[in-house]
Amino acid sequence: MTNCFERNIDNDECLNTIRQKIKDVVPFCLARFGDGEAMILNDVGSEPFWKRVCAGWGFTYPNELDLIKKELKKVLAYALTSDIIGVLYAETCPSRVVYNNSKINKSDDKVVCDHQITRSVEFGNPINFIKNLEIDNIHIITTRKKN
Repeated sequence: MTNCFERNIDNDECLNTIRQKIKDVVPFCLARFGDGEAMILNDVGSEPFWKRVCAGWGFTYPNELDLIKKELKKVLAYALTSDIIGVLYAETCPSRVVYNNSKINKSDDKVVCDHQITRSVEFGNPINFIKNLEIDNIHIITTRKKN
């Protein structure tokens, strides 16, 4: 299966885009899609996967499985309208899940980066991210406990 998304921005270009948006005070959104999101959008996944999804979102498995799939697809379809999307590529993910073109409505002009950008040296560490942005007086909110 081939991936329906093609990267068209590298980490440096993504960082420069974010930096410019912040300097210009322009709101933007970067959404990261990993293997779980791909499984939801492609409507695949094992029974244990769907049990975890249902439990995590407060739905009952298997009674509300169709409902959670429908609701999450709506949420993810909206997230696909983000300014920049980080998408998973089989070569960078152990589960080898890719996005199936027949299941996803996407724009060909979408800005797409690797989903691993959030784990990169430039982005994954809040201190490095702030330093790499080269912007004074910026605050990053994170759940990360270290660095």
